Amino acid sequence: MMLLGGFWALANLGLWNNFVIGVVMAGAGLVLVLVRPLRWRLAGPVIALVTVVGSLAGTLRRDYYVCCMFGYNMWRGWPLVWLNRGADGDTEQEARRLALQQHWSADPTRLTIAMVFWACAGLVVVGVVTLAARRATRRPHQSE
Repeated sequence: MMLLGGFWALANLGLWNNFVIGVVMAGAGLVLVLVRPLRWRLAGPVIALVTVVGSLAGTLRRDYYVCCMFGYNMWRGWPLVWLNRGADGDTEQEARRLALQQHWSADPTRLTIAMVFWACAGLVVVGVVTLAARRATRRPHQSE
């Protein structure tokens, strides 16, 4: 996971969302390698919480565009867009009005990928906190 994430980040230096996905995946792989033993009884709930909260918080990012005489499309989700709705109309205002009347449509594949991303982010949080706690409780070397 660490190598794949690092490669993904390097291959996508110009694409911010893809770069962040790669860095988080590499960080999660690094945590799995460096943090031994990882206390899964504590880590599991934290990872689950970050997965759910991150996926839901990602919907706060919204985007839309008007296109092609006239289509109005709206998206939500971060780092991947997984919610969308849209409509076409004779005018920009009509397309927007019709789009706002539509129900949101979820893309399960992109939602799954977003949740894996947030689970890896949760693993990185657990790893950083675990390493910081170990460092804080480590006794200083005694000199004679």
